[in-house]
Amino acid sequence: MRISNLLWALACASLPAAAHAQSVQLTMIYAFSRQYGIGTYNGVPISTNVEGANPESSLAFGSDGCLYGTTSRGGSNGFGTIFRITTNGALTLLGTFSDPDNVGRNAGLTLGPDGNLYGTTLLGGTNGGGDVFQVTTNGAVSTIYSFSAIPDDLTNSDGSVPKVALTLGRDGCLYGTTVEGGAYGEGTIFKITTNGDLATLGNLDLPVDGEYSVEPSSLTIGQDGNFYGTTSSGGSNNGGTFFRATTNGVLTTLYSGSGVGSFPTVGLTLGPDGNFYGSTANGTGLPGTIFRVTPAGALSTLVNFNNTNGASPSGALALGPDGNFYGTTLYGGTNSYWGGTIFRLTTNGQFTSLYSFAGASNEASTNADGASPSSTLTLAPDGSFYGTTFTMGPNASGTIFKLTIPPPTLAIQSLPGNVVLTWDDPAYGLQAATNIDGVFTNIPSAASPFTNAILPNTQFFRLVRN
Repeated sequence: MRISNLLWALACASLPAAAHAQSVQLTMIYAFSRQYGIGTYNGVPISTNVEGANPESSLAFGSDGCLYGTTSRGGSNGFGTIFRITTNGALTLLGTFSDPDNVGRNAGLTLGPDGNLYGTTLLGGTNGGGDVFQVTTNGAVSTIYSFSAIPDDLTNSDGSVPKVALTLGRDGCLYGTTVEGGAYGEGTIFKITTNGDLATLGNLDLPVDGEYSVEPSSLTIGQDGNFYGTTSSGGSNNGGTFFRATTNGVLTTLYSGSGVGSFPTVGLTLGPDGNFYGSTANGTGLPGTIFRVTPAGALSTLVNFNNTNGASPSGALALGPDGNFYGTTLYGGTNSYWGGTIFRLTTNGQFTSLYSFAGASNEASTNADGASPSSTLTLAPDGSFYGTTFTMGPNASGTIFKLTIPPPTLAIQSLPGNVVLTWDDPAYGLQAATNIDGVFTNIPSAASPFTNAILPNTQFFRLVRN
Protein backbone atom coordinates (compact mmCIF):
# COMPACT_ATOMS: atom_id res chain seq x y z
CA MET A 1 0.00 0.00 0.00
CA ARG A 2 1.04 3.65 -0.45
CA ILE A 3 0.44 6.09 2.39
CA SER A 4 -1.12 9.38 1.45
CA ASN A 5 -0.36 12.66 3.12
CA LEU A 6 -1.82 12.93 6.61
CA LEU A 7 -5.26 14.16 5.66
CA TRP A 8 -6.92 14.58 9.03
CA ALA A 9 -5.62 13.85 12.53
CA LEU A 10 -8.25 13.86 15.25
CA ALA A 11 -8.24 13.32 18.99
CA CYS A 12 -11.40 11.60 20.14
CA ALA A 13 -11.39 13.63 23.34
CA SER A 14 -12.08 16.81 21.36
CA LEU A 15 -14.24 16.26 18.29
CA PRO A 16 -15.25 18.93 15.77
CA ALA A 17 -18.37 18.85 13.65
CA ALA A 18 -18.34 16.85 10.43
CA ALA A 19 -15.89 18.19 7.82
CA HIS A 20 -17.03 18.35 4.21
CA ALA A 21 -15.07 16.69 1.41
CA GLN A 22 -13.63 18.93 -1.26
CA SER A 23 -14.94 18.57 -4.79
CA VAL A 24 -13.00 18.67 -8.02
CA GLN A 25 -12.38 22.07 -9.53
CA LEU A 26 -12.64 22.70 -13.27
CA THR A 27 -11.09 25.92 -14.55
CA MET A 28 -11.43 27.03 -18.16
CA ILE A 29 -8.04 28.41 -19.22
CA TYR A 30 -8.90 29.18 -22.84
CA ALA A 31 -12.00 29.61 -24.98
CA PHE A 32 -11.51 29.39 -28.74
CA SER A 33 -12.88 32.39 -30.59
CA ARG A 34 -16.08 32.42 -32.58
CA GLN A 35 -15.86 31.23 -36.19
CA TYR A 36 -17.16 32.98 -39.29
CA GLY A 37 -18.57 31.07 -42.25
CA ILE A 38 -16.93 31.33 -45.69
CA GLY A 39 -18.75 28.62 -47.64
CA THR A 40 -18.83 24.84 -47.89
CA TYR A 41 -16.54 21.95 -48.85
CA ASN A 42 -18.32 18.82 -50.15
CA GLY A 43 -21.46 20.14 -48.52
CA VAL A 44 -19.81 20.73 -45.12
CA PRO A 45 -19.80 24.33 -43.83
CA ILE A 46 -16.35 25.91 -43.59
CA SER A 47 -15.73 28.50 -40.87
CA THR A 48 -12.58 30.43 -40.06
CA ASN A 49 -11.04 32.26 -37.14
CA VAL A 50 -7.47 33.02 -36.08
CA GLU A 51 -6.33 30.29 -33.71
CA GLY A 52 -8.58 27.37 -34.64
CA ALA A 53 -11.68 25.83 -33.11
CA ASN A 54 -13.28 22.56 -31.98
CA PRO A 55 -10.31 20.65 -30.54
CA GLU A 56 -10.84 16.88 -30.66
CA SER A 57 -7.38 15.54 -29.89
CA SER A 58 -5.49 15.23 -26.62
CA LEU A 59 -2.92 17.75 -25.43
CA ALA A 60 0.76 16.85 -25.11
CA PHE A 61 3.27 18.36 -22.69
CA GLY A 62 6.39 19.61 -24.41
CA SER A 63 9.89 19.70 -22.97
CA ASP A 64 9.36 23.44 -22.33
CA GLY A 65 6.43 22.81 -19.97
CA CYS A 66 3.85 24.08 -22.44
CA LEU A 67 0.93 22.13 -23.86
CA TYR A 68 0.65 21.38 -27.58
CA GLY A 69 -2.44 20.41 -29.50
CA THR A 70 -4.48 20.59 -32.68
CA THR A 71 -7.94 21.78 -33.64
CA SER A 72 -10.19 20.12 -36.20
CA ARG A 73 -11.75 23.32 -37.52
CA GLY A 74 -11.14 27.03 -37.75
CA GLY A 75 -7.87 28.77 -38.49
CA SER A 76 -7.38 30.95 -41.55
CA ASN A 77 -8.35 28.11 -43.92
CA GLY A 78 -11.13 26.60 -41.86
CA PHE A 79 -9.52 23.14 -41.57
CA GLY A 80 -7.80 23.32 -38.19
CA THR A 81 -4.57 24.43 -36.59
CA ILE A 82 -1.58 23.43 -34.45
CA PHE A 83 -1.12 25.47 -31.27
CA ARG A 84 0.94 25.87 -28.10
CA ILE A 85 -0.59 27.01 -24.83
CA THR A 86 0.89 27.71 -21.41
CA THR A 87 -0.74 26.36 -18.27
CA ASN A 88 -1.87 29.95 -17.61
CA GLY A 89 -3.80 30.05 -20.89
CA ALA A 90 -1.51 32.03 -23.23
CA LEU A 91 -2.05 30.48 -26.69
CA THR A 92 0.32 30.72 -29.68
CA LEU A 93 -0.64 29.61 -33.19
CA LEU A 94 2.08 27.35 -34.68
CA GLY A 95 0.57 26.09 -37.93
CA THR A 96 -2.58 26.02 -40.03
CA PHE A 97 -3.86 23.01 -41.97
CA SER A 98 -4.42 23.89 -45.60
CA ASP A 99 -7.17 21.45 -46.59
CA PRO A 100 -9.53 18.94 -44.95
CA ASP A 101 -7.40 15.97 -45.94
CA ASN A 102 -4.52 17.29 -43.81
CA VAL A 103 -6.46 17.37 -40.57
CA GLY A 104 -5.33 14.95 -37.83
CA ARG A 105 -8.68 15.34 -36.10
CA ASN A 106 -8.34 12.72 -33.37
CA ALA A 107 -4.65 11.90 -33.44
CA GLY A 108 -3.03 14.68 -31.42
CA LEU A 109 0.69 15.15 -30.85
CA THR A 110 3.32 12.93 -29.17
CA LEU A 111 6.51 14.17 -27.52
CA GLY A 112 9.56 12.60 -29.16
CA PRO A 113 12.94 11.79 -27.58
CA ASP A 114 14.46 14.85 -29.24
CA GLY A 115 12.06 17.30 -27.57
CA ASN A 116 10.03 17.82 -30.75
CA LEU A 117 6.40 16.77 -31.17
CA TYR A 118 5.07 14.39 -33.80
CA GLY A 119 1.64 13.88 -35.30
CA THR A 120 -0.19 12.36 -38.24
CA THR A 121 -2.68 13.57 -40.81
CA LEU A 122 -5.56 11.38 -41.84
CA LEU A 123 -5.07 11.89 -45.59
CA GLY A 124 -3.21 14.40 -47.74
CA GLY A 125 0.55 14.54 -47.92
CA THR A 126 2.57 13.99 -51.07
CA ASN A 127 0.71 10.82 -52.08
CA GLY A 128 -2.70 11.43 -50.56
CA GLY A 129 -2.36 8.61 -48.00
CA GLY A 130 -1.60 10.78 -44.99
CA ASP A 131 1.71 11.74 -43.43
CA VAL A 132 3.77 12.02 -40.26
CA PHE A 133 4.82 15.56 -39.33
CA GLN A 134 7.16 17.18 -36.81
CA VAL A 135 6.54 20.31 -34.76
CA THR A 136 9.40 22.03 -32.94
CA THR A 137 8.78 24.08 -29.80
CA ASN A 138 9.69 27.14 -31.91
CA GLY A 139 6.76 26.43 -34.20
CA ALA A 140 8.54 24.95 -37.24
CA VAL A 141 6.27 22.34 -38.88
CA SER A 142 7.66 19.84 -41.39
CA THR A 143 6.57 16.54 -42.99
CA ILE A 144 8.95 13.65 -42.28
CA TYR A 145 7.06 10.86 -44.08
CA SER A 146 4.22 10.56 -46.59
CA PHE A 147 2.32 7.28 -46.83
CA SER A 148 1.68 5.69 -50.20
CA ALA A 149 -1.46 6.35 -52.19
CA ILE A 150 -4.45 4.06 -51.76
CA PRO A 151 -4.91 2.08 -55.00
CA ASP A 152 -8.18 0.54 -56.16
CA ASP A 153 -7.42 -2.79 -54.46
CA LEU A 154 -6.56 -0.92 -51.20
CA THR A 155 -3.23 -2.74 -50.78
CA ASN A 156 0.22 -1.16 -50.63
CA SER A 157 3.53 -1.70 -48.89
CA ASP A 158 3.39 0.81 -46.02
CA GLY A 159 -0.26 1.42 -45.23
CA SER A 160 -2.40 4.54 -45.57
CA VAL A 161 -4.65 6.74 -43.44
CA PRO A 162 -2.91 6.98 -40.02
CA LYS A 163 -5.84 7.92 -37.80
CA VAL A 164 -4.57 7.76 -34.22
CA ALA A 165 -1.73 9.16 -32.14
CA LEU A 166 1.82 7.84 -32.26
CA THR A 167 3.37 6.00 -29.30
CA LEU A 168 6.95 6.58 -28.17
CA GLY A 169 8.76 3.24 -27.82
CA ARG A 170 11.49 2.36 -25.38
CA ASP A 171 13.98 2.43 -28.25
CA GLY A 172 13.27 6.10 -29.04
CA CYS A 173 11.27 5.27 -32.18
CA LEU A 174 7.63 6.17 -32.73
CA TYR A 175 5.06 3.44 -33.32
CA GLY A 176 1.64 3.73 -34.93
CA THR A 177 -1.12 2.15 -36.99
CA THR A 178 -2.89 2.85 -40.26
CA VAL A 179 -6.52 2.19 -41.07
CA GLU A 180 -6.05 1.21 -44.72
CA GLY A 181 -3.38 -0.18 -47.00
CA GLY A 182 -0.83 -2.83 -46.19
CA ALA A 183 -0.72 -6.34 -47.64
CA TYR A 184 -4.42 -7.02 -47.00
CA GLY A 185 -5.87 -3.51 -47.31
CA GLU A 186 -6.91 -3.45 -43.63
CA GLY A 187 -4.12 -1.39 -42.15
CA THR A 188 -0.65 -1.80 -40.76
CA ILE A 189 1.50 -1.42 -37.67
CA PHE A 190 4.62 0.65 -38.31
CA LYS A 191 7.74 2.06 -36.69
CA ILE A 192 9.27 5.38 -37.67
CA THR A 193 12.39 7.22 -36.52
CA THR A 194 12.47 10.94 -35.87
CA ASN A 195 14.39 11.23 -39.17
CA GLY A 196 11.46 9.73 -41.07
CA ASP A 197 12.75 6.20 -41.71
CA LEU A 198 9.65 3.98 -41.67
CA ALA A 199 9.40 0.19 -41.34
CA THR A 200 6.18 -1.82 -41.58
CA LEU A 201 6.04 -4.27 -38.66
CA GLY A 202 2.78 -6.04 -39.37
CA ASN A 203 -0.24 -6.19 -41.65
CA LEU A 204 -3.73 -6.50 -40.20
CA ASP A 205 -5.84 -9.31 -41.60
CA LEU A 206 -9.17 -9.39 -39.77
CA PRO A 207 -12.14 -10.16 -42.05
CA VAL A 208 -15.19 -8.03 -41.36
CA ASP A 209 -18.76 -8.10 -42.61
CA GLY A 210 -20.13 -5.34 -44.80
CA GLU A 211 -18.37 -2.03 -45.29
CA TYR A 212 -16.67 -1.85 -41.89
CA SER A 213 -13.00 -1.03 -41.34
CA VAL A 214 -11.15 -2.76 -38.52
CA GLU A 215 -9.66 0.60 -37.41
CA PRO A 216 -6.73 -0.34 -35.14
CA SER A 217 -6.20 1.83 -32.07
CA SER A 218 -3.05 3.55 -30.98
CA LEU A 219 -0.52 1.22 -29.36
CA THR A 220 0.21 0.77 -25.65
CA ILE A 221 3.44 -0.68 -24.27
CA GLY A 222 2.92 -3.55 -21.85
CA GLN A 223 5.13 -4.53 -18.93
CA ASP A 224 6.73 -7.13 -21.23
CA GLY A 225 7.84 -4.49 -23.74
CA ASN A 226 5.36 -5.60 -26.42
CA PHE A 227 2.68 -3.38 -27.90
CA TYR A 228 -1.03 -3.93 -27.29
CA GLY A 229 -4.07 -2.48 -29.01
CA THR A 230 -7.64 -2.99 -30.12
CA THR A 231 -9.58 -2.95 -33.36
CA SER A 232 -13.01 -1.38 -33.60
CA SER A 233 -14.45 -4.31 -35.55
CA GLY A 234 -13.43 -7.70 -36.88
CA GLY A 235 -13.35 -10.86 -34.82
CA SER A 236 -16.49 -12.54 -33.50
CA ASN A 237 -19.63 -10.81 -34.78
CA ASN A 238 -17.55 -7.76 -35.69
CA GLY A 239 -17.22 -7.03 -31.96
CA GLY A 240 -13.58 -6.00 -32.20
CA THR A 241 -10.35 -7.59 -31.04
CA PHE A 242 -7.53 -7.17 -28.55
CA PHE A 243 -4.10 -7.87 -30.03
CA ARG A 244 -0.40 -7.99 -29.20
CA ALA A 245 2.37 -6.86 -31.55
CA THR A 246 6.02 -7.62 -30.87
CA THR A 247 8.78 -5.27 -31.98
CA ASN A 248 9.65 -7.94 -34.63
CA GLY A 249 6.16 -7.58 -36.12
CA VAL A 250 4.51 -10.77 -34.84
CA LEU A 251 0.77 -10.11 -34.43
CA THR A 252 -1.37 -12.23 -32.11
CA THR A 253 -5.11 -11.85 -31.52
CA LEU A 254 -5.68 -12.36 -27.78
CA TYR A 255 -9.41 -11.63 -27.54
CA SER A 256 -12.17 -11.62 -30.14
CA GLY A 257 -15.26 -9.58 -29.28
CA SER A 258 -18.67 -11.16 -28.96
CA GLY A 259 -20.60 -8.30 -30.49
CA VAL A 260 -21.83 -6.85 -27.18
CA GLY A 261 -19.90 -3.66 -27.90
CA SER A 262 -17.41 -2.19 -30.31
CA PHE A 263 -13.89 -1.26 -29.33
CA PRO A 264 -12.90 2.38 -29.77
CA THR A 265 -9.75 3.48 -31.57
CA VAL A 266 -8.41 5.59 -28.72
CA GLY A 267 -6.12 2.95 -27.25
CA LEU A 268 -5.66 1.16 -23.95
CA THR A 269 -4.07 2.28 -20.68
CA LEU A 270 -1.63 0.10 -18.75
CA GLY A 271 -2.68 -0.16 -15.11
CA PRO A 272 -0.38 -0.49 -12.09
CA ASP A 273 -1.50 -4.12 -11.86
CA GLY A 274 -0.14 -4.96 -15.33
CA ASN A 275 -3.59 -5.23 -16.90
CA PHE A 276 -5.01 -2.97 -19.61
CA TYR A 277 -8.04 -0.75 -19.23
CA GLY A 278 -10.17 0.65 -22.03
CA SER A 279 -13.67 1.53 -23.15
CA THR A 280 -16.24 0.72 -25.78
CA ALA A 281 -18.35 3.45 -27.33
CA ASN A 282 -21.48 1.33 -27.26
CA GLY A 283 -22.86 -1.99 -26.15
CA THR A 284 -26.09 -3.95 -26.21
CA GLY A 285 -28.63 -1.32 -25.27
CA LEU A 286 -25.94 0.66 -23.46
CA PRO A 287 -24.11 3.90 -24.30
CA GLY A 288 -20.68 2.43 -23.64
CA THR A 289 -18.65 0.39 -21.17
CA ILE A 290 -15.28 0.31 -19.44
CA PHE A 291 -13.40 -2.98 -19.44
CA ARG A 292 -10.26 -4.59 -18.07
CA VAL A 293 -8.28 -7.10 -20.10
CA THR A 294 -5.27 -9.11 -18.99
CA PRO A 295 -2.19 -9.47 -21.22
CA ALA A 296 -3.44 -13.01 -21.93
CA GLY A 297 -6.79 -11.72 -23.20
CA ALA A 298 -9.18 -12.37 -20.29
CA LEU A 299 -11.70 -9.53 -20.51
CA SER A 300 -14.20 -8.30 -17.91
CA THR A 301 -16.62 -5.38 -17.95
CA LEU A 302 -16.21 -2.96 -15.03
CA VAL A 303 -18.68 -0.17 -15.79
CA ASN A 304 -21.86 0.17 -17.84
CA PHE A 305 -22.71 3.74 -18.77
CA ASN A 306 -26.36 4.75 -18.48
CA ASN A 307 -26.47 8.36 -19.78
CA THR A 308 -26.80 9.83 -16.27
CA ASN A 309 -23.24 8.77 -15.39
CA GLY A 310 -22.06 9.52 -18.94
CA ALA A 311 -22.41 8.16 -22.44
CA SER A 312 -19.94 7.29 -25.22
CA PRO A 313 -16.54 7.35 -23.48
CA SER A 314 -14.42 9.42 -25.81
CA GLY A 315 -10.75 9.12 -24.92
CA ALA A 316 -8.30 6.68 -23.42
CA LEU A 317 -8.20 6.49 -19.64
CA ALA A 318 -5.51 8.58 -17.94
CA LEU A 319 -3.67 7.14 -14.93
CA GLY A 320 -3.57 9.64 -12.07
CA PRO A 321 -0.88 10.08 -9.40
CA ASP A 322 -3.21 8.37 -6.92
CA GLY A 323 -3.32 5.14 -8.96
CA ASN A 324 -6.88 5.76 -10.17
CA PHE A 325 -8.01 6.21 -13.77
CA TYR A 326 -9.63 9.38 -15.04
CA GLY A 327 -11.64 9.69 -18.23
CA THR A 328 -14.25 11.60 -20.18
CA THR A 329 -17.49 10.85 -21.96
CA LEU A 330 -18.65 12.72 -25.03
CA TYR A 331 -22.28 12.83 -23.89
CA GLY A 332 -24.42 12.28 -20.82
CA GLY A 333 -24.22 13.62 -17.30
CA THR A 334 -26.57 15.17 -14.81
CA ASN A 335 -26.94 18.55 -16.57
CA SER A 336 -27.58 17.66 -20.21
CA TYR A 337 -27.21 14.65 -22.46
CA TRP A 338 -25.17 16.89 -24.78
CA GLY A 339 -22.79 17.98 -22.03
CA GLY A 340 -20.47 15.07 -21.31
CA THR A 341 -18.69 14.10 -18.10
CA ILE A 342 -15.41 13.51 -16.31
CA PHE A 343 -15.14 10.38 -14.14
CA ARG A 344 -12.77 8.42 -11.91
CA LEU A 345 -12.31 4.64 -11.81
CA THR A 346 -10.31 2.40 -9.48
CA THR A 347 -8.70 -0.84 -10.67
CA ASN A 348 -11.41 -2.63 -8.66
CA GLY A 349 -14.09 -1.04 -10.82
CA GLN A 350 -15.32 1.56 -8.33
CA PHE A 351 -16.74 4.36 -10.46
CA THR A 352 -17.30 8.00 -9.46
CA SER A 353 -18.75 10.78 -11.61
CA LEU A 354 -16.68 13.88 -10.92
CA TYR A 355 -18.03 16.59 -13.23
CA SER A 356 -20.90 17.12 -15.65
CA PHE A 357 -20.60 19.78 -18.33
CA ALA A 358 -23.54 22.11 -18.84
CA GLY A 359 -24.21 21.20 -22.45
CA ALA A 360 -26.90 22.53 -24.78
CA SER A 361 -29.02 21.38 -27.69
CA ASN A 362 -26.69 22.28 -30.60
CA GLU A 363 -23.08 23.09 -31.43
CA ALA A 364 -23.81 26.80 -31.90
CA SER A 365 -24.89 27.23 -28.28
CA THR A 366 -22.66 28.85 -25.70
CA ASN A 367 -22.03 28.09 -22.04
CA ALA A 368 -19.40 28.76 -19.40
CA ASP A 369 -17.37 25.55 -19.44
CA GLY A 370 -17.73 23.89 -22.87
CA ALA A 371 -19.25 20.54 -23.78
CA SER A 372 -18.42 17.17 -25.33
CA PRO A 373 -14.88 16.48 -24.08
CA SER A 374 -13.62 14.13 -26.79
CA SER A 375 -9.97 13.68 -25.82
CA THR A 376 -7.85 11.88 -23.26
CA LEU A 377 -6.96 13.92 -20.17
CA THR A 378 -3.30 14.94 -19.91
CA LEU A 379 -1.61 14.71 -16.50
CA ALA A 380 0.55 17.69 -15.52
CA PRO A 381 3.60 17.54 -13.23
CA ASP A 382 1.58 19.30 -10.54
CA GLY A 383 -0.98 16.46 -10.44
CA SER A 384 -3.70 18.36 -12.32
CA PHE A 385 -5.23 17.26 -15.61
CA TYR A 386 -5.66 19.31 -18.77
CA GLY A 387 -8.23 18.58 -21.45
CA THR A 388 -10.38 20.03 -24.20
CA THR A 389 -14.05 20.29 -25.04
CA PHE A 390 -15.11 20.02 -28.67
CA THR A 391 -18.06 22.38 -28.55
CA MET A 392 -19.62 25.32 -26.75
CA GLY A 393 -17.86 27.46 -24.19
CA PRO A 394 -18.29 31.26 -24.25
CA ASN A 395 -17.74 31.45 -28.03
CA ALA A 396 -19.31 28.12 -29.12
CA SER A 397 -15.94 26.92 -30.48
CA GLY A 398 -14.66 24.69 -27.66
CA THR A 399 -12.40 25.21 -24.67
CA ILE A 400 -9.23 24.11 -22.90
CA PHE A 401 -9.64 23.35 -19.20
CA LYS A 402 -7.67 22.42 -16.10
CA LEU A 403 -9.05 19.82 -13.70
CA THR A 404 -7.77 19.96 -10.13
CA ILE A 405 -8.47 16.94 -7.97
CA PRO A 406 -7.90 17.52 -4.25
CA PRO A 407 -6.66 14.68 -2.07
CA PRO A 408 -9.33 12.64 -0.32
CA THR A 409 -10.62 14.21 2.87
CA LEU A 410 -11.67 12.61 6.13
CA ALA A 411 -14.81 13.85 7.82
CA ILE A 412 -15.70 13.01 11.42
CA GLN A 413 -19.00 13.24 13.28
CA SER A 414 -19.57 12.68 16.97
CA LEU A 415 -22.41 10.42 18.10
CA PRO A 416 -23.16 9.12 21.60
CA GLY A 417 -20.27 6.75 22.35
CA ASN A 418 -19.06 6.65 18.76
CA VAL A 419 -17.51 8.63 15.98
CA VAL A 420 -18.44 8.18 12.32
CA LEU A 421 -15.67 8.69 9.78
CA THR A 422 -16.38 9.24 6.10
CA TRP A 423 -14.12 9.87 3.12
CA ASP A 424 -14.75 10.51 -0.56
CA ASP A 425 -12.41 8.08 -2.30
CA PRO A 426 -13.04 4.32 -2.01
CA ALA A 427 -9.48 3.63 -3.17
CA TYR A 428 -8.28 4.66 0.30
CA GLY A 429 -8.44 2.68 3.52
CA LEU A 430 -8.37 3.83 7.15
CA GLN A 431 -5.58 3.56 9.74
CA ALA A 432 -5.48 4.56 13.41
CA ALA A 433 -2.83 5.33 16.05
CA THR A 434 -2.80 6.56 19.65
CA ASN A 435 -0.04 9.08 18.89
CA ILE A 436 0.38 11.20 15.79
CA ASP A 437 4.05 10.21 15.70
CA GLY A 438 3.32 6.60 16.58
CA VAL A 439 2.63 3.49 14.56
CA PHE A 440 -0.55 3.59 12.46
CA THR A 441 -2.26 0.25 11.93
CA ASN A 442 -4.92 -0.77 9.44
CA ILE A 443 -8.54 -0.99 10.51
CA PRO A 444 -9.54 -4.20 8.70
CA SER A 445 -12.37 -3.90 6.18
CA ALA A 446 -12.97 -0.25 7.05
CA ALA A 447 -15.19 1.36 4.44
CA SER A 448 -16.81 4.76 4.39
CA PRO A 449 -18.87 5.51 6.44
CA PHE A 450 -17.07 3.77 9.34
CA THR A 451 -18.27 3.82 12.95
CA ASN A 452 -15.59 3.66 15.64
CA ALA A 453 -16.19 3.47 19.38
CA ILE A 454 -14.76 6.37 21.41
CA LEU A 455 -11.91 4.89 23.42
CA PRO A 456 -10.47 6.24 26.69
CA ASN A 457 -7.17 7.06 25.00
CA THR A 458 -6.62 9.63 22.27
CA GLN A 459 -6.91 8.37 18.68
CA PHE A 460 -5.61 9.71 15.40
CA PHE A 461 -6.78 8.59 11.96
CA ARG A 462 -5.35 8.80 8.46
CA LEU A 463 -6.10 7.47 4.98
CA VAL A 464 -3.82 5.20 3.00
CA ARG A 465 -3.94 4.16 -0.63
CA ASN A 466 -5.11 0.52 -0.81
